[in-house]
Amino acid sequence: MFYRWPQGRIIRTITMAVATLIAADFGWSAYEMWMGVRDGTVVDLINAILLTVLGTASLLSGVIFAGIYPRSAQFLIEVEKEMTKVDWPDRPTVIRSTIVISIMTAVLATLIFLVDSLNYVVFIEGLFRMFTGGQA
Repeated sequence: MFYRWPQGRIIRTITMAVATLIAADFGWSAYEMWMGVRDGTVVDLINAILLTVLGTASLLSGVIFAGIYPRSAQFLIEVEKEMTKVDWPDRPTVIRSTIVISIMTAVLATLIFLVDSLNYVVFIEGLFRMFTGGQA
């Protein structure tokens, strides 16, 4: 059972675009590996074949997920409907939240650095001194 294209077209298009990008990435990597085969390495040939198979599988799974398999297509249509119900924040709220998250990230990174430095001094250098008799 195929769905008409207008049903869930945005999320289905995004799904196909992502599947195509993943397949293209696998394809490019396979091409790069294949160029390495000229040097005579069997591992590059095996990797190129594997990446080609993975790229083809990702493209086919995107096609199946985005349009052919009815349950997955219905899921994508329902996701798009739910996304229209989301109450998106306004610009000042996003800016304020970004500032708060940036400050908290910096504070937590500093605290983790201090705890890690303290652990290094106490455990690594302390144990080194204990087992070497205080000689450096």
